[in-house]
This record gives sequence, C-alpha cells and structure tokens, in this order.
Amino acid sequence: MRLLAFLAAAGAVLSTVNGQTIADLIKANPNMTEIAKLIPANPAWSQPGPNKTLFAPTDAAVRAAYPGGIATAPAPQLINPTTYKRYDVVSDTAGTISAVYDNYQEPPAVEVHLRTGTNEAIGRAGDVTSNAGGVLVGLDGILNPNLSPVATANTTTQTTISLWAMTVQQAGIATYVNSLKESTFYVPTNAAITEVASTLATLSQNQIAAILLYHIIPQRVNSVDLPSDNNVTTVLGAPYSIRLRYGGEGTSTINDATLGIPGDIETTGGPIQIINKVLLPNGGVPPTAIQLPAGVFAAASTTAAASSSATSAASRTAAATTGAASATTASAASSTSPAAAKPGAASRVIAGSSLLGLIAAAALAL
Repeated sequence: MRLLAFLAAAGAVLSTVNGQTIADLIKANPNMTEIAKLIPANPAWSQPGPNKTLFAPTDAAVRAAYPGGIATAPAPQLINPTTYKRYDVVSDTAGTISAVYDNYQEPPAVEVHLRTGTNEAIGRAGDVTSNAGGVLVGLDGILNPNLSPVATANTTTQTTISLWAMTVQQAGIATYVNSLKESTFYVPTNAAITEVASTLATLSQNQIAAILLYHIIPQRVNSVDLPSDNNVTTVLGAPYSIRLRYGGEGTSTINDATLGIPGDIETTGGPIQIINKVLLPNGGVPPTAIQLPAGVFAAASTTAAASSSATSAASRTAAATTGAASATTASAASSTSPAAAKPGAASRVIAGSSLLGLIAAAALAL
C-alpha cells in the first residue's frame, strides 16, 4: 500500500494546537482535509496521548497521487506508538514499508524527512503541529512500499548501484539474496565493480557468488549504529567476517571500504549500505573453496571451487546466464512500483561470454 500513516512517537514539537488527540490536530490543519475523512475509520487517532505522532500526506500529496482524492487511495497503515531517536527506522504494521526517520532541523525550523529505498517525503514547519495528544507531521509525498534488495538497486532512484543488481542476477543468486530478512547489504558502487571487472571475469559462478555473499551480514546494522570496531560474520558463516568501524559521517569503514552517504536504503530484506570498494574474502585473494549457504542456487554445487582458467570460467559464466534469466525476469516482475525500473530492466542479463563483457556493456549503458 502506498498511502502511509505512521502512528508513533517523535521529539519535534511545533505550533501547539488546542485539543487532546491527533484527530484534533488533523481537523485544525487546512492542508489535511483528505486525511480528515479517514478519522472515523481510525479510532486510534481520537484516543488521548501523549507521545503519539501521525505521519500522513497533505491534501496536495494525496491528490497528486490519487486525483480522485482519499476515496480512491488505499487505507493507511499504522504502527504502534514507540519512541524514536532523531535518526531511526520506522515500519508499518503491514510490513510493507520501512522508512528512515530523519529529523533534519529542530524547532522552530522543523524539517522531518522520511526516506524509503525508492523515494522520500518531507514534513515542514506549518504542517508540523502538536497538542497534548502528540504530533501531526503532514508529508509532501506518499511513501512507496519496500522492494527486494535487487529490485531496489535496479530502480531509477538508485543510479550508482545498478551493476550490483546485474552481477547478483548474473551469478544466479538473486532469489536467495531477495529471500533474506533482517540483514544488511554492503553494496559496492558501479565504479567499484567496474574497477575489479577483469578479476571477476576470471572467476567461476560460485566464486563470484561467494564474493557477493561476503558483502551481506545476517543482522540489521543502521549506519549510525555501527560498532566502534567489531568483526561481524557474513552469511557465508565463520570464519568469513567483515570489520565494521564507526568513524562518523563519511569516515565509517567496512574492511577497507568507506561507507557512503546517504545510508540505510530500506528494502524488504533490510538496509542497503553503499560502499566504495568491492570486499574480497581471504585478504583479497579470490576464494578457492568457500562453502556457500544451502539454497543459494536452484541447481548447482554449493562449494565455490577454484578456477585457474579464464576461458573455463567464462564458459561457466555464460552457462549461468541462461539459468539466471528466469530469476531476473521474476525479479523484474516483482519490482513493479511507482519508482520506475530502468529501461530494459526485465531483460538485464546480457548475452556474452564473460562477466567482464556484461559489466562493460552495462557500464556503457549507464
């Protein structure tokens, strides 16, 4: 569902309005007449506070997305009241939307941002009001539901990480990657993948899969919650861990890669965090015998075998292309959303004799 109303707690307080409930705030805001029509169907909005916040689209946002008004829009989803930090992640009860709550400015110049993996909505002073019942934040847009990690990286809003989506599909592990939940995906930029394309092109499908999975940890770690210095085991299992080090904005690192800004790109599996290098297990030596998690491939060996021949590796990669095509089509079909997929997303597996050819062709198309 695209129409989102968050019922939660927040710290920003501005423009006190008479009344005891969120419903009173809605009725007092001339920019929220569409949402006001939903008050009878949402009794929680009329219950006394304190410590509640409703994030809801303004009339302009509703009518831009749904010309017929609120009557033609999906019903909003609520989350239980909870306390948020200035920067946090919030989710709706339906499990379709997670968004980064980012309070950019404190009163009197309030500017609250809610950012999903594919779009953002902002609440500004004038549409942020409070009373004894809590806070109402009128948003200038309607948030999109979460997409899978691969589909999120392949949308027009994520222009710097599309090669990661292609490489995951080419390796035949898109279905597995998209099945992960409450994980963190450290995704290299297009430039980072292009830089190591010649190395990747000499590896087998299983070796490439192992490298890609080395970038995923089976726990959610938001960018501001990085440990000061800690090794975390990846989905490959022990002893394949990556080193997380918090250093503040623009200086936090994952192994020797720097964490990009903005972070916390929400997906159905957890946040994507953009990094500026491809991480390699074994201190940079291509993996030779890493046991892959069960179910990574629909029908393939689960051991990342060593490859000493670039020609042999290329033929295996070409064979993987055929098997990955159906997974790519399924992924593209499941990614339908207001955040448009890039042209040709449904057929992004490029025919060729090597991964190097795939990356080169894709890079030229960007």
